[in-house]
Amino acid sequence: MPDIPGLLNALLPEDLALLQQHGPDHALDSALIDAIDRAAGGPG
Repeated sequence: MPDIPGLLNALLPEDLALLQQHGPDHALDSALIDAIDRAAGGPG
C-alpha cells in the first residue's frame, strides 16, 4: 500500500503547487511524473 501522505510531503513545494494547480482532471506531464517518482524513492 503506498504512503500517499508521505509521498506528498516528499514532493518539492513547487511540484506540489503544480499538482494542486492542475487538479485531478489534468494529465500529468513527464516532469511531474519524474517528481512523483523521485518523491517515492525512484530515480525520477
